[in-house]
Amino acid sequence: MLPVTLEWIGAKQFEATNIEDVKFRMDVKKKGGGAGLYASPTDHLLAAVGACSGIDVVGILDKMR
Repeated sequence: MLPVTLEWIGAKQFEATNIEDVKFRMDVKKKGGGAGLYASPTDHLLAAVGACSGIDVVGILDKMR
């Protein structure tokens, strides 16, 4: 697994950085006490699962050609 660092940037917000220095921020939704400025950690997790599945499907379809 590739390393990802997580930095607290204030309130309930965090910034993640991967090994290639790609950054993204996360926040808690307003109803959870956050500012809701960024996608929540759960949103990122669900998007990651969806993207991984989508990449697998595209790979399978490419092999079928």
